[in-house]
Amino acid sequence: MNWQPPQAVKALLEFEPNADRSFTIFAGIEDEYGKPAKDMKLVGQHHALRLSWLRKHYNKLGNLLHAPALLDTQSSSMPDISAYLLEVVDDLQAPLSGTITGGSIRDVYSFSCQQCHNTIVCNAEAVQRHKRAKCLNPHCKAEYFASVSPSGEANFQVKITNFECADVSCTGVTPFENRKLDIGVQFKCMVCGLRHVIATRQWGYRADKA
Repeated sequence: MNWQPPQAVKALLEFEPNADRSFTIFAGIEDEYGKPAKDMKLVGQHHALRLSWLRKHYNKLGNLLHAPALLDTQSSSMPDISAYLLEVVDDLQAPLSGTITGGSIRDVYSFSCQQCHNTIVCNAEAVQRHKRAKCLNPHCKAEYFASVSPSGEANFQVKITNFECADVSCTGVTPFENRKLDIGVQFKCMVCGLRHVIATRQWGYRADKA
């Protein structure tokens, strides 16, 4: 697995949606159990770089590694990059000055991916909020609907559409992941092998009687 930092952080955000957010921690001794302490002391601060910042600067900074050597710039039309580098350095001051480097304690759900059979571990709070989960295996990336019961139990269903074979003499039904659906995409019937092509977009619906 060879991920660049933006890809790694994006995957991390699937598990911890607040991973690229700054935070401040205070602590104190409770006078009464379950009620915030009246006297709170600053523990520390964590200043994070957002994913958008990383996407903006990662490739540009990487390209500078191949910039001409100093002696070669005398005959080069290379633009002055000092202002840009000073901007990046200034952005890094807050993260470097933080007294907390990071950390998180979270409840998680884990289940076996129906597509690649790897174990998927996902942040329980994120699942309850967004009602979705994703396999972080870069060769899979299956997407799931999530439903959470009042007791906190979660059920995950891969996002698929079942296509009945276009040959009326065949009873085959072929499941296909929604994220892969697009006009022109082809697939074969799992029973008879007939090749199909996605030609239109159509959503099924029903009356909501709730």
